[in-house]
Amino acid sequence: DHGPDLRRLRRPTVLNLTHSRRSTRSRFRESNLLHALALLRSNAEFCQYQIPVVAAGTGTLQLRVPAGATMTDLADIPLDTSSAILDDTTINVVAKPIGVTGGDFESPTVTSQTAGIPLWFDNTVQYADWLQPANHDFGTSHGSQCALLQRIGGNRGYIYQSLGQLEAGASSLDWSFDHVRYNPALRTTATGTADMRFFYGVALAAGDGADIDTLGFTQIGSTISIPAVTTTDAHRSGSVDVSSVPAGATIWVDFTYTGTVDDGQVFMLDNIVTLIDTPTAGYAAWQATNGATGQTLDQDHDNDGVANGIEYFLGGNTNTTGFKPLPGVSNSGGALSVTWTKAANYTGSYGPDFVVETSESLSGGWVPESSPGAVTITGNEVKYTFPSPLGSKNFARLVVTGP
Repeated sequence: DHGPDLRRLRRPTVLNLTHSRRSTRSRFRESNLLHALALLRSNAEFCQYQIPVVAAGTGTLQLRVPAGATMTDLADIPLDTSSAILDDTTINVVAKPIGVTGGDFESPTVTSQTAGIPLWFDNTVQYADWLQPANHDFGTSHGSQCALLQRIGGNRGYIYQSLGQLEAGASSLDWSFDHVRYNPALRTTATGTADMRFFYGVALAAGDGADIDTLGFTQIGSTISIPAVTTTDAHRSGSVDVSSVPAGATIWVDFTYTGTVDDGQVFMLDNIVTLIDTPTAGYAAWQATNGATGQTLDQDHDNDGVANGIEYFLGGNTNTTGFKPLPGVSNSGGALSVTWTKAANYTGSYGPDFVVETSESLSGGWVPESSPGAVTITGNEVKYTFPSPLGSKNFARLVVTGP
């Protein structure tokens, strides 16, 4: 609690999510959150609050904000505070999918060269990074604006941003961008070079003027050195292995100018795109792992007498090729039952994707059993208990139809 006198405060930093200010009665408190950063700013005199919210998925943030306060997200997109946000108002915070925001550098508010790039963190050094309208320096088909990095007074221009959170099973991040040639009619010196790097980590101090190398991130793969272009534009593309990056980690991309000439060379880029490969899931993942592409769930790819669907149910997306043992009937005090243990990464639901069926004989007449009922599912265990007496239910089988 900083008390009612705000005149002595200059941009205090709040390191947790429990904070109060008696002068505005604003209160922040933590809820079930863990994602990229939510940046909250109060425009009280000499005072700025920055409250990082790190989230693994969708969550809520509960707070009170006075009418007219300036409140933006990490990308500096403003939230509507024309009316006061009362105590315990719920603001949804949604985990961002992997992708670049503002990679085309088009901004309707920019009409001349400027030292700030919307939606990107930059180093704030004048003319070290900017938006460059097409009618000033390049006459290409890249839209009206692009980013320009250069070196001024030894300060290297850079831009970086969070791309979102890595989903489980992703193995590769594909990237591309347009490397734009500076208009030789206005500047004949060679274009500069730059490094492109990917990182993962949570940065509570990310922001304009905060070099990404000071944020404690872990770099993904090697630095990608981008050479100069002199006569024509170039389309750059490649991929980065992210298989060793923890699922749920926040991914970042950074471009840093590496030219050695002050205010004599430039590096211009546009239309940045990053895409995470969609992890193969479900039966398709099992097919790919077991060399059974094109086979149906009721076929037997390895001729071991166990249908592909059953192997998929029991093994998930692992390699189950070869003999796959099946569960037998258990007798507990005269109560007969059979239990199938489904793989932890099998995501099907009882009924639509798998079901236990019973019959009086192996020749047919199979009837699905209900759950809850004779079929109980506890964690990954699917258990069918035979009636006593057996009656017409002498046999039980598992049928897998998806997903």
